[in-house]
Amino acid sequence: TGTITAQTAWLVAGGAALIYWFHNQFTVCLNEIDRFAGDLAGCNMTTALDPVHIGPFTSIARRLSQIQMNLHATIGDVRKEIDEITQMTEEVSRSSQDLSARTENTASSLQETASSMEQLNGTLRKSADHAQEASQLAASASSVASDGGSVVRDVVATMEEINASSKKI
Repeated sequence: TGTITAQTAWLVAGGAALIYWFHNQFTVCLNEIDRFAGDLAGCNMTTALDPVHIGPFTSIARRLSQIQMNLHATIGDVRKEIDEITQMTEEVSRSSQDLSARTENTASSLQETASSMEQLNGTLRKSADHAQEASQLAASASSVASDGGSVVRDVVATMEEINASSKKI
């Protein structure tokens, strides 16, 4: 019975050592990998696997580390694209403001031109009215001059008759 008790004690001690080894090799490794995967799921790109606790799960750990590197590169690319889009958006905004200012200046110039055209139109109307009045006055003066020429001819004819009559006397 003493030998069986010693053997049992050795078996129990060996089983406990095996359980302790199994716990260190698998449970601790799985916990470390689970922690790392949780950090990745939370977008924590600064976390790293503790190589001491990886043990038999090196292949899974390498794949998770590769996923982390790929996510880090993808996030960097997305940030770069966002920065470029932001710069382009700001440039479009500046160009839009510039175009708006130029459009306002053009509208103001068009209003000034329209006002000047109205003034010019008024001046041209007055000039046309004055030209028409001058034409009427010239026609009237021409008529008066024509009538005056007729009167002068009549006077000259009368004077010639008087002169002829006075020669007869």
